[in-house]
Order: sequence, then structure tokens, then C-alpha cells
Amino acid sequence: MTRGVVLASSDASARRDLARYLEGAGFEVHELDRPPTTHDAPSLVWLTGRDDDPDITVVEAWLDASAERCAVIVTWRKAALRSLLDRFADRLVVLASPVFGYQLVDALRGAGPADR
Repeated sequence: MTRGVVLASSDASARRDLARYLEGAGFEVHELDRPPTTHDAPSLVWLTGRDDDPDITVVEAWLDASAERCAVIVTWRKAALRSLLDRFADRLVVLASPVFGYQLVDALRGAGPADR
């Protein structure tokens, strides 16, 4: 079963490498340089920059759009997403940078509704 993933990162090299890894794990990956406001993929993976605070309004809008959506945010600043973790505990995973591809796969497979 192929699941769609939006992979957002301003680092094109890291984005390409992780996209290949996720595709090898069976995901259909849509690469973008920043998180979209709309997309039909059920999952978002967002690699934030080292000096960037993740924009909680973007994450919140993604998750609010559908109860079937999940998000995995990779950030150097996990505390910025604490309020959203309480609200979306079953559909939001926040990982501390840096991460390995297998950590993203595990997070995507563990987040969100089990029947996806």
C-alpha cells in the first residue's frame, strides 16, 4: 500500500536524499521547499532549518484540514511545538534534528489512523 507524503525542506540535497529513502520504503513522495497550504497527501514531513522555529500555524492548519492527516516535524527546536503535541498527540510526531531515514519511516507508520 503506497501512502502519499509531502516532504518539505529548504535544503534541496537533504530533501532529495530523504525522498529517495522514503520512496524505497514504499511512500509516494511529493517534494517541496516549504510546507504547502493545501495538498491531498495524508502525511507531511517537514525538515526545518537549524535556525528556524517551526511555524505552528502551518502545522496546525495541516492537521486541522483532516482527521486522517499526520505530520512528522524534524526540528532543532522541539519546544516550539509543545502546545500542538498536546492537541494532536496521536497524529503529530516531533523529532530532534538530525534524524535518519528509518526514524522518519517509523514515525510515519506509527502516526495517524491505523487504517491508513
